[in-house]
Amino acid sequence: MRMVTGLPRRISWYHQVIHEDGEPGKLVSGKHINLDKALILLASLPRTVPGSRGGIRGFLAEDESFLEFMNIGNDEFQVRYENPKAGIYRMGLLSYQKAREMLTDFFTGERPRWLNELEPY
Repeated sequence: MRMVTGLPRRISWYHQVIHEDGEPGKLVSGKHINLDKALILLASLPRTVPGSRGGIRGFLAEDESFLEFMNIGNDEFQVRYENPKAGIYRMGLLSYQKAREMLTDFFTGERPRWLNELEPY
C-alpha cells in the first residue's frame, strides 16, 4: 500500500560530479525545486561511464529523506533512497521510467513505487 502524507513537501536538489578516477567531486547544492523541473534534471542527467565526468543528481526533503540518481546508460539508473526516520536505506538499478515514477512519488509524499526492487544496505 502506498501512503500519502497529504502535506506539501519542500524539496531541494543537488549535483555531485564523479571524476574520471571514480572519486566523487564537489557537491553543488541547488535551491528548492518543483516536480516539473526535477523531472527535467533527471532527464538531462549525463551518462556516467569510466573515463567520463558524469555525476549524481539528488533530491533532499526537509524530513532528511533523499533520492539520488546516476545514469549508467542503456535506460538504467542507479537509484539510492534513504529515509532515516523510517529506517529505510535502499539502492539498486531501475529503468528510466521507474526512476521517474519514484521521483514523482517522492515529490508528492507517497512511499516510492519500486522500492521493493532496490536492495537494503
